[in-house]
Amino acid sequence: MPTLQITAVSSEDYPLVVVVNSTGEVMGWGEWSQDPYNGQPGDALRVADTLTDGYAVYGYLSADNRVATTSGHTAVYVSPWVGPNLPENHTYDMTICAQRNGLKITCKSHPVTS
Repeated sequence: MPTLQITAVSSEDYPLVVVVNSTGEVMGWGEWSQDPYNGQPGDALRVADTLTDGYAVYGYLSADNRVATTSGHTAVYVSPWVGPNLPENHTYDMTICAQRNGLKITCKSHPVTS
């Protein structure tokens, strides 16, 4: 099983958590959309699986039962945005995990704002 690393890379308005394997390849990512922009919803989460390696990417928000996953889909796959709106200016934890056979292998949480 390869060593996995999850890194948070973000600007103030665009939180992104990236999953990287031991060879430095990006396996997937999770992102947060705080405000509606260019057709994408606000207060929404989505994840992507960018490598055909048997792993899935799973993301969830501490606020509610909002979950995005690539499980059951073939890479390269980007999940739909998962919303809906939340009360403004609250901070939540977005957690992104590498998952295999339904088990979370490693996870990273990153604060996001509604």
